[in-house]
Formats: sequence, structure tokens, C-alpha cells
Amino acid sequence: MNRTLTCVLVLFATAALAQEAIPKASVTRWPQDRAAAISLTFDDGIDTDLDFVEPILAKHHLTGTFFVATAMGPWEKRKTEWKQLAQAGNELANHTVHHPCLLPQITPHSQDYTPEMMEAEIREAAEDITQLSNSGVV
Repeated sequence: MNRTLTCVLVLFATAALAQEAIPKASVTRWPQDRAAAISLTFDDGIDTDLDFVEPILAKHHLTGTFFVATAMGPWEKRKTEWKQLAQAGNELANHTVHHPCLLPQITPHSQDYTPEMMEAEIREAAEDITQLSNSGVV
């Protein structure tokens, strides 16, 4: 009896561990059963993204990811257009607030940043992008 009880307990424990150990995976096919995809990304959130890139993407029924620096003029001055870009299916992505850079002629210089400063850059840009996404601007 003791041996049978031990075997049953071991069987249940093994079954429970096996369920946790085997991850459930699924395969998602690309749209229209395509074999691959191309990711279109645009850096810095500059005026040409809105003036030229957006109309070309729209004409060809494409979308892209636009990395925006939220203290730069194009973001500050054209928030309505950035929101429309996102509403059209494009992604607005975080490229920090001030875009610290390694080029010596560009300030703020990334080598002057502490980890806390960089964390603040990323957090504040994310908050600004999220706020725009949730705002009534447009």
C-alpha cells in the first residue's frame, strides 16, 4: 500500500513538473502567408518624416516606426501630425528627450550623462509619447 501511494504521488509530481517544464509555443504566420517581413524605421523624428516619408508610405499602404526625440522642434511643433501618423498605423518610438549624441558638436553629449540622467531621458520621452497617444489632440 505504501509503495502504491508513493508511486501515485511521484506520478502526480512528475506530471505537474512536466506541464511547467514544457512551454507552449505557437507559430503565427505572416499576413497573406508571406515568408518574411521588412521593418521600415526612421530616426530622430524630423520634419522630412512628416513631409515626405508619411505620404510615400501611405501611397504604398505601408507603415513604419518613427523614433522621435521629444524635445526637438518637429515633435514639439507638430504633435497633431505625429498623432495622425500613429493613428494611420505607424509606430511612434522612444528616441529620448534631447537625443544625447557622441558627436562633439552636438549637445547634450552622451558622455556627460549619468545612468540616472539617461533613465530620465527615456522615461520622460515615453511619458510624452504616451500622453500624446492618449490625448484629444487632432
